[in-house]
Amino acid sequence: MSDVAIAPTTVNSTADMLAGVDGDQFSADAASVEVPGEVGGADESTEAEPAPEPEAEPQAEEPAEPEQPEEQTEEPAEPKQAAAIDDLPEGVRKIKDRSGNEGLFVTPERWQEIYDNGYKVNQQVAEIIGEPLTTEAVELRHRALMANEQMQNDLMSGDPVSQANVLRYFNDMFANARRDGEIGVDPMVPLTEAFYSTVRDSNPDAYANLRYRAASDLVEEMYGAAAEAKNRDLWLSTSHTAKALGMKWKPDAEFERAAAQPRDPHAAIIQERDQLKQQLESRAQEQRKSEFQYFKAETGKGVRTAVLKDAIEPAIPKSVADQWAKFPTQYQANVITPLQNRVKDIIEQDAAFGRTVATLEKRAAMATNSQVRQAISEQIVAAYTNRAKLAAGAVKGQILKEAAEKFKTDNQSKHTRLQAAAQQRGPKGPQNQVPRSLIPNNVGKGVNGVATRESMLADIDRVLAGS
Repeated sequence: MSDVAIAPTTVNSTADMLAGVDGDQFSADAASVEVPGEVGGADESTEAEPAPEPEAEPQAEEPAEPEQPEEQTEEPAEPKQAAAIDDLPEGVRKIKDRSGNEGLFVTPERWQEIYDNGYKVNQQVAEIIGEPLTTEAVELRHRALMANEQMQNDLMSGDPVSQANVLRYFNDMFANARRDGEIGVDPMVPLTEAFYSTVRDSNPDAYANLRYRAASDLVEEMYGAAAEAKNRDLWLSTSHTAKALGMKWKPDAEFERAAAQPRDPHAAIIQERDQLKQQLESRAQEQRKSEFQYFKAETGKGVRTAVLKDAIEPAIPKSVADQWAKFPTQYQANVITPLQNRVKDIIEQDAAFGRTVATLEKRAAMATNSQVRQAISEQIVAAYTNRAKLAAGAVKGQILKEAAEKFKTDNQSKHTRLQAAAQQRGPKGPQNQVPRSLIPNNVGKGVNGVATRESMLADIDRVLAGS
C-alpha cells in the first residue's frame, strides 16, 4: 500500500505535478494527453476530403457505401476524451512550460482549498484509522458500523428471537475461533459469569427473572440426582424447595417412576473427560505463554526492519539521498537516526494506535495456532509501517533541514580548523624535519668541517637568535 490513502495519493500526485509549474515536471503527464486542437485537426483533415462525384449509374457504387459508417463509429471516442480534458474545475487552467509541454496551473486559492479539504483532511483521517485512507478501509469500517447498529437494534428490540440471534452469533463466533486456533478457552464461560454479576448488581427485575430460570433448571437437576441415587429424602427436600420458589410440586409417585429408570452409563465417563480437559488446558496455558514471548520478540524484529526499510528510508527523496551518498556516516547520524527517533516518539504518543496494537497482541496471546499468530504478527508489522509512513512524511522536512544546517556548520568548522593549521609555523616538507634540540643542526661545522673563531661566534649568534 502506498504511504498515504487513496484520496491523499490523488492529491499528492496532483501536488507534485502542480509544484513544477515552471519546470518540466508536467511534461511526462501532459505529453500523454492528447490536445483537443490536435484531435480537431485530425477530424478536419479527414472531413476535408472531397466526396466522390456521383456517376451516371450510382448503382455500381453502392457496394462501397458500407465503409463510411465504420469510419464514423471509430472516431467519436477521441472528441469525447478531448472534451473531458477541456472540462477543468474552477481555478485550474492549462498552460505550457518553456519547452512547449502542456500542463495544468492552479490558482493559490484553489490550491489552498485542495490542501485544506483534500490532502490535509485525508492525512488526519489516515492517522485516526491507523492506516492509509483507501476505499477498502472506508468500506470495511462502514460495514462494521452498519453491523454494530443492527446488533444494537436487535438487542434493544425486546424481541426474544432477535436477542437470541445476537447471543447465538457470539457463541458461534467463539466456537469458530476455538476451532481455528485463535483462542484456547471458551469465552462464553467468563461472559456468562460477567453477565450474571452485572445483571444481579444493576437490574433487580432482570436478575429476578434470570434467577428464577436458573433455579428451575437447578431444581430439575436435583430431581434427577435424587432419582438416580434413589434418595427419597433428597426428592422430598427438592419438592419443598420447588414449592417455596413457586414451581411445580412433584409427588412421591413420580419419584418411584424416576427411580426405576436406568442410570446413565456415560455420566462417569463424561465427568472423567472434563477433569482431563481441565488438566490439558492448564498445560496448554503454560505453553502459550512461552510461545507468546517468542511471538513478541520476532514481531519486534519485523517491526524495526519494516519501519526502516519501508517507511524511514523511502521517506527521504532520492535526490536528497544521492547528495548524502558521499557521506554515509553523517547521513546515518544526522538524517536516518533522528528521523527514526522522531517517528518512534510520535507512535508512542498515539494512544489510539497503542490500543490497536494492544488488542492484536492480546489476540496473539490467546491464540493456540502458530499460523494465526503469524497472521497477527503481519498485521502488527503492517500497522506500524503504515503509521510510520504517516509520521515520517510529517516530520521529514524539519529533519532534513536540521541535518543540512548541521552538515554546513560542521564543514565550516572543519574548514576553519584547516585554515588555522595552515597558518601555523612548522616544517614544509619531509626534508625539513622538526628540530629536536634548541641548538641548530649546522652548529659547530665551521668552514670545510674545521671550527674557527669566526664560525664559533656565528654559531653562538644563531643559537641566541633561535635560527
